[in-house]
Amino acid sequence: MRPRRPAQRKRLPRLTSAFGKVLPAIDDEYAAKYYTHLHNMVVLSAEIESQRKK
Repeated sequence: MRPRRPAQRKRLPRLTSAFGKVLPAIDDEYAAKYYTHLHNMVVLSAEIESQRKK
């Protein structure tokens, strides 16, 4: 796996916020599960990135 560029790392908090706003509006059960899973992966990635900075 290649390392993330700084610009990609900066997008993680914005993605987390965007998913948080959009998820409640998804009516389709399958899509809601899929995007919830994706949101969780973004949150975990952001947490990992914040730990790397320490």
